[in-house]
Amino acid sequence: MIKNKHFKVVLGATSGRLFSGASKALLELAQNLKSRGIDVIIVLPETGDFKLELDKQNISNFTFKEYSSWYTWKTEEKLNIPKYFVKRFLNYFTILKIRHLLKKEKPDVVHVNALTSYTVGLAGIKSRIPVVWHMREFMEEDLGVKFTNRKFSLKVLNKADAYIAISKAVKEKWQPIISKDINVVYDGLPLENYIIENKTLNPEKTNIILYGRIVKEKGQLFFLKGMKKLLEKNPQIHISLAGFIEDKDYFRKCEKFIQENNLNSRVDYVGEVSNIKKLLKNQDIVCVCSTKEGFGRVIIESMLAKCVVVSADSGAASELIKDGENGYLYKSNSKEDFEEKIEKAIQEKGNMDLDKIQRYAKQFSTNNNALNVLKIYKNII
Repeated sequence: MIKNKHFKVVLGATSGRLFSGASKALLELAQNLKSRGIDVIIVLPETGDFKLELDKQNISNFTFKEYSSWYTWKTEEKLNIPKYFVKRFLNYFTILKIRHLLKKEKPDVVHVNALTSYTVGLAGIKSRIPVVWHMREFMEEDLGVKFTNRKFSLKVLNKADAYIAISKAVKEKWQPIISKDINVVYDGLPLENYIIENKTLNPEKTNIILYGRIVKEKGQLFFLKGMKKLLEKNPQIHISLAGFIEDKDYFRKCEKFIQENNLNSRVDYVGEVSNIKKLLKNQDIVCVCSTKEGFGRVIIESMLAKCVVVSADSGAASELIKDGENGYLYKSNSKEDFEEKIEKAIQEKGNMDLDKIQRYAKQFSTNNNALNVLKIYKNII
């Protein structure tokens, strides 16, 4: 293990916002590395609440504007070529500024947090500093985005020294086009922020929630449609949505469905919530209806909070859940199978060994994650 107390790492964030699982995972890794005496610097691509939190926690950080040329929406058929090259040109100067910072700080490793940003990674490569590139997403399947210039992006990515995929499913997506072996390291969570010790599920009433960014890929509308019959048949069920509204048009579609089906009194939108433990304290079942999750942080958070999880059988979910044992898996995009598994979860929630499920989830700790990341650092320096 790295013992040099002067070891320094630059972590490249891919967003200035803290609402995403990727940003939370980066912050938690930074906190853990700092607690081990490692010097940590975070480079942000934009200003936002992430910087405010880093300043609050006294974690060194710099902001260098990255212009969005690296990826675009997969539905966008025609590229605005002049606009793309202007942004590439502006990012060239951003990379120069980051290289100047790297020259001054002399980090041992540059670690890019996800596939949706590149300036920090390319600056590290050009500065001949070992680069670790984290792969947290499928892109097209979960974020609805694609590389703007795929040839250029893959050329840059393949110059990194090591790669970390947050699940076997993510590795499977990217390994065929990456020349080196991709390490699989599951994300970790600060367990104390999510563990609920004493919790019994109410046999008379069932509270069901889906939380996360409100975008089509997270499946809120599918969730509402899948719950409609169950709400009509079971007056004891109440459902909630929570999360940052990223796609306002999509959220309006969800609201329209609720109104047209007279579900206003049965569905709550509780907004964007930072205290997940408090959010899940009175919840029985958590649904994950994403098109595809790279890891499934919500799944582990929910297990730690002693909630029963019902998830689409896609992405990394099947790596975390054994159907009927520590949660339930339904066939992705099958409303009928979703309804069946939700009913089963409601009927059997009292028989689930929540203590055993929580013990299983405890292995996904920030500490274990950091130890595995440090091993990768050690292998490339």
